[in-house]
Amino acid sequence: MLVWMLLGAATMWAKPNFSGSWKMNPQSSNFGPLAAHAPKEITRAIEHSDPALQFKTVQRGAKAEVVTTMKFTTDGKPTVNTLRGIEIKGSAKWNGDLLVIETRRMSDGVEILQSDQWTLEEGGRSMKVDSSVTTPKGTMQFTIVFDKQ
Repeated sequence: MLVWMLLGAATMWAKPNFSGSWKMNPQSSNFGPLAAHAPKEITRAIEHSDPALQFKTVQRGAKAEVVTTMKFTTDGKPTVNTLRGIEIKGSAKWNGDLLVIETRRMSDGVEILQSDQWTLEEGGRSMKVDSSVTTPKGTMQFTIVFDKQ
C-alpha cells in the first residue's frame, strides 16, 4: 500500500510534458495590440524529455511563412539559438508547473526581451502560452492557445 501511495505522490509532482503536435486555436488566443498582425495559423511540434526541450514553430500569415526551431534545457542553463542570422540568447526553467522561457535578441539595433509562460490545460489537450515582449517603446502582452493534434 505504501509503495502505491509513494508512486502516486511521485506522479503528482511530475512536471508537465509538452511533447506533441500543436495547432493554434485562434478563437481562444488573444494577440492584444498585435491582433492586426497576428498569424493566420501557428503549428508547433515539441519534443520534450526533461530537461531537453526542442520545438519547431511554423507561422503562416497573409504574406509569408516563418519557420523557427529552438532548443533549450529546462534547468535554467543559458542557450543560444539563431533565427535568420539573429542570435537569440535565452533560458528555460520551471516555476512550479509553469515552464518559463526567457529570451533576449537584437533587431535593427533594438533589444527585444521576451518571456513566455507555458502551461498545460484540459488534461494536457490544450497548451497556453502567455507572452510578454518588451522593447524600448514598452511592453506588449498576448496569449496563444494551442490544441493538441
